[in-house]
Amino acid sequence: MSLITWARREELARLRALVEPAAGVRVLDVGGGVGAVADVIARGAGEVVVLEPNAGRVREGRSRFPGLRFENGQGEKIPFPDLRFERVLAIRSFHHLERAEDFLAETLRVLVPGGRLVIEEISPRSLMARFFQLMHHGHLEFRDQPGLRKFLEDAGFREVTVEPYRRWYFAVARK
Repeated sequence: MSLITWARREELARLRALVEPAAGVRVLDVGGGVGAVADVIARGAGEVVVLEPNAGRVREGRSRFPGLRFENGQGEKIPFPDLRFERVLAIRSFHHLERAEDFLAETLRVLVPGGRLVIEEISPRSLMARFFQLMHHGHLEFRDQPGLRKFLEDAGFREVTVEPYRRWYFAVARK
């Protein structure tokens, strides 16, 4: 476990409980960077795939976490067939999506019936969100908890739950 994941160990333990990795579960982590978080919260799943738009992070992830599969790509156009995954994750990456509605449509396409989407997102009112907005020249879209719940429900997800966690919050939804 790296220093960064060690510092987030309580948060990652909660995420792992929401993901519920198991031998027959296939997990797709969208925007998963080098895979450090996926390696912790999805360990024990049948297959863990990290979809990352940054080719350098894909290369680094392949060398650091050989037990994970890495693909270069975007969450708005997931390069996998229909009904491929039991879990799709967007851990601290949802606000980076250029077209979140396309990501949700793609997620519904690749999830099996009853499959689960797990999102970790930052509160838009937090100082951290404002800092990220400044760094990215206002190009990030943060949704508050009720807004994300409605967005997921309007996209076709069911059993949507949202729970706070410090400056972040977790959203879980089923196909």
